[in-house]
Amino acid sequence: MKRVVCLGLVIALGMSSAGLAQQAGQEGGAAVAAPAPEVVPSTEIVPSTEIVPSTEIVPSTETVPSAEVVPSTEIVVPADHPLKTFVLANASSPDKVAAVQSSAARRWGKAALGAALGAVAGAVHAQLTGGDIGKEAVIGAIAGGAIGFAVTKMHDRRLASRSEVAARLAYDPTQGYRTGIEGVTVTPANVPPGGTITVTTSYWALGPDAAQTVGMSRYAGIAISGVYLRGFSFKPDPMKFGDGGGQFETTIEIQLPPQVSPGEYSVVWLVDGNATKADGEATFLVSG
Repeated sequence: MKRVVCLGLVIALGMSSAGLAQQAGQEGGAAVAAPAPEVVPSTEIVPSTEIVPSTEIVPSTETVPSAEVVPSTEIVVPADHPLKTFVLANASSPDKVAAVQSSAARRWGKAALGAALGAVAGAVHAQLTGGDIGKEAVIGAIAGGAIGFAVTKMHDRRLASRSEVAARLAYDPTQGYRTGIEGVTVTPANVPPGGTITVTTSYWALGPDAAQTVGMSRYAGIAISGVYLRGFSFKPDPMKFGDGGGQFETTIEIQLPPQVSPGEYSVVWLVDGNATKADGEATFLVSG
């Protein structure tokens, strides 16, 4: 009887401990399994995908202002004056551009008058230089017919010193090189074909140093309706203005070709050099 009771107790205890073990195992397994799905917060790498703000490189595409290099292209030197462009482009075409020398003899040698007066110009040049009059006359007539407008006389003179001009213009050496044209006049205002006009131009040039020589190029041109027909460059080029500059006046006589068409023409004068330039203009009528 005691054996049976003891055996029952043993079995009962065994079953109880087995049940407890099983329950503990189940509870323990549930406890271990539960945190595993807690990997959810680790998928909180979502904020790391917050690299979205780093794509805020959008403002860096604000490199747009750097494309503001536009003002630097403003440093591009302004285009040459149309008259200078015409003269330089046609420098090797005597029918369009003539180089006028400051020497009277050389000027006669370069000048070419209208066809009707070309022979006379050639003869005068021959007398000045001692050449063959007959041969020079033929050359003059041919050149005159091809070229037309021509400078036959030229005179330069100084009107005012650098100090006088500087005082009148309130010039300061810190302004660097400066130039300007006071005025251009053409007389007569009405001229027949083959006639002569006198062009007088007053201009000034100033340099920062009174002891310095200021070099300026001078150009003149005849145009109609904005189209240049004839251009002139003046030698020496550049013209050297001593004592830091001053005011000057140049007078030239231009012979018109006999076959020139009636209408309103312009005489344009340009002074250019040392990154500064100025122009002036006057008109005249060729009668029909």
